[in-house]
Amino acid sequence: MTGTISTRNTMHAALVCLALLFVSACDDEAWRPPLGPTGTPVAAPQPTPSPTPREWKDLGDYSVTMTAAPSCSLPDYAMTRTYDGRLKESGQDLVVTFADQRFVAWAGPAGFAGTRDGQTVRFTINGDYFVDGYSFVYLVDERTELAYSGTASGNMNDSGVVATLTGTLRLRSYHDLSEIARCDAADHRMTLVRK
Repeated sequence: MTGTISTRNTMHAALVCLALLFVSACDDEAWRPPLGPTGTPVAAPQPTPSPTPREWKDLGDYSVTMTAAPSCSLPDYAMTRTYDGRLKESGQDLVVTFADQRFVAWAGPAGFAGTRDGQTVRFTINGDYFVDGYSFVYLVDERTELAYSGTASGNMNDSGVVATLTGTLRLRSYHDLSEIARCDAADHRMTLVRK
């Protein structure tokens, strides 16, 4: 009985070796990429390169003055306000950030972003702090916030930026976000003056 088991084990080992030889012989065949629906080879997916960190050039401190359009009927404290901001650039991209703790920013930093093409600048201003990205919402007092939104276009020189904001100024209740007053206009004014 022992001889039979030994013979079977030897035979089993021989079959395994033969199978391995057959498989390795098949592996010598050149690999071909899978074919797509049109019969052309499908390219292997390429790994996504990790993004390189952006380098930002600090352009310094600026006074950012927002002036509501003359047609607006807002309280005096909302018609013209000046904030301390910091301007940075990376290539054609610009960013203005605010460090004052009275700015309300939850989903992203306080400020706004834009682009520059020579002396022409264009900023996108977001007055909603529940969305990703920069937000421009200021807490006037413990009950009231002032939010700016729209697109500002203008010119930039060595002393700063002068732009026209087409958009909305909103006074809201800080507690329930109900609207107290608003002004939609195409001629709000925004200036950035280097300190």
